[in-house]
Amino acid sequence: MRSTFIVVYDACVLHSAVLRDFLLRLAGTGLFQAKLSNRIIDEAVASVVTRRKQLGRPITDEQAAYLAEMMRRGIPDSVVEGYEALEQGLRLPDPDDRHVVAVAVRSGAQVIVTVNLADFPSHVLAPLDLEAIHPDQFVLNVLDLPGGETAVVRVLKDQSAALSRPPKSVPDLVDGLERAGLVASTARIRGLI
Repeated sequence: MRSTFIVVYDACVLHSAVLRDFLLRLAGTGLFQAKLSNRIIDEAVASVVTRRKQLGRPITDEQAAYLAEMMRRGIPDSVVEGYEALEQGLRLPDPDDRHVVAVAVRSGAQVIVTVNLADFPSHVLAPLDLEAIHPDQFVLNVLDLPGGETAVVRVLKDQSAALSRPPKSVPDLVDGLERAGLVASTARIRGLI
């Protein structure tokens, strides 16, 4: 059965490779539905391209296109379209974030998962029955769902098994998620592994 709880991932939570992979895999558990738009995916990829260039490890156009395609395919039926007209009536601190709220409204989401909480003030979101939460709080919420702890541990084991260059153990992944800002949830996850 498909969950009726819907979240939208903001581009900023898809920047870190370890967090992106974890969140995309977590969406596959069926505990919730995750939604994106092509614009969110493009912003996330552009951010990765810029950061890799700054680090002196640029990626090719083909690698960037592959990353975008993996995000699109990583969560089946996740790409939301037809939200653009909803952007016009939204007032946010950063107008460039209006599309994220519009995607959330169009998809019937209850939550926007973002590290940029100040960009999504509650006085704008509450009348739309939306809430913005940090990915750390989001993962804590997932852990509290029936079957959530088991699902999170399974996702981390699957993520670890998929990585070979370089290989990463589950504790390595948890350390990486902590560095990506999941402090409280990784403390709880360490008690499960």
